[in-house]
Amino acid sequence: GGGSEFGAYGKWDDKFLLERTRSSERFMVRHARFKDGVYHFNHQDRLLEEVSFPQFVERVGAGEQLYLAETPVHQLGLTRDDRNELYRDLAPSHRLADLLRGILPVQCQPHRHQLWMGRGLKINPLHQDPYDNLLLMIAGTKRFTLFAPSQRWWLYPVFPAGGHESSRMNDIRDIDSDEFPCFKYAHSVEVTLHAGDVLLLPYGWWHQVQTEGEFNLAVNYWWTRGGTVSCAPWPANSNSERRG
Repeated sequence: GGGSEFGAYGKWDDKFLLERTRSSERFMVRHARFKDGVYHFNHQDRLLEEVSFPQFVERVGAGEQLYLAETPVHQLGLTRDDRNELYRDLAPSHRLADLLRGILPVQCQPHRHQLWMGRGLKINPLHQDPYDNLLLMIAGTKRFTLFAPSQRWWLYPVFPAGGHESSRMNDIRDIDSDEFPCFKYAHSVEVTLHAGDVLLLPYGWWHQVQTEGEFNLAVNYWWTRGGTVSCAPWPANSNSERRG
């Protein structure tokens, strides 16, 4: 649960976002590799293409396996009014915002909020992010396999150029025990998110994500620990009508 704390839940879909796209601003989307009936996104070998949001929606609707990932909302090509509307939808109720301020280790706003969108079954391989992460599932399903930071040495970590720390294991559902003999010592937690669910994923937790559904859409928020990151406003400051 928790999705009712956000205006985006039950309101956003590809048609809603497309209607608010006013320009042909372009951003990067990922191509998937097909293997054993599943589309995979490999951190070490990403296939990227630059498209506009209308092009993305049209091509995905035609069955092409593209994935919109880590895309800031403002890159959709919105007018100021539409952008403000979407930011209001992304602002949690005051009740949830107060709860998050009591949990997160830094007293600032999330520095980034971004879209994840696609269709069909996809695997995002095992990795960890250097952020505290809040994910809102708006449509579809995501299945997380989670490993605490203490499990890192059993996960065969690597540092891809320009990316976050990931694993040499591309899909932990099918592991070669001869190539990765230490993985058997790792302990995981399985979490399934359906539309309306919210997951708070702490800094340093490893996760492989299996995305399912004819249409899937999620929004996540990243907080950076320490440093001097300039924190953007909590997506909107005018959400007083939803105090929870």
